[in-house]
Amino acid sequence: MIYLRSSDMSSASDVLQNLQIGNQIMDDYEIILKSRPVAEDVIHELDLELTVKDLNKKVTVKNLADTHILQITAQDTDPVMAMKITNAYLEYGLDRIREIEIKEPYVVEKGIVNYQKVSPSHTKNLILGFLIGLAGSIGFAVALYLRTVSHCPNAISDLCPSLSAAAM
Repeated sequence: MIYLRSSDMSSASDVLQNLQIGNQIMDDYEIILKSRPVAEDVIHELDLELTVKDLNKKVTVKNLADTHILQITAQDTDPVMAMKITNAYLEYGLDRIREIEIKEPYVVEKGIVNYQKVSPSHTKNLILGFLIGLAGSIGFAVALYLRTVSHCPNAISDLCPSLSAAAM
């Protein structure tokens, strides 16, 4: 667990302000602790054969209610490895948080190339195009039929003699 506080609290108003701002900052710290750079440092330090995504699935960071305490837990089949992962997250996460406290603004994570296909989906686009074309063709055929029927009153009797006999 990590207790995070401001070191500059000389008066009661400083303490109150720290409590109010502290709860907002805790969410930021949770994100920083689970950031890609921290996970990459942990993977490198412990020589893990995991992706950042897989490692972050094993780690939980949560703010304990109404406190300035962050709880970091790691799950692994090996309890010793879980402890090492948790401690490495603490070490590298705190290093990042200290850097943030020193300089502003701070880059938490830089962009990376995503090699997983996100968009466009050619199959989805092909199916949507087919359905739109089919709907348009049916609409066009219905419009032509209605136009033909409205311009030729005899067309109804030609198409359906039983209807025209019943109507008379």
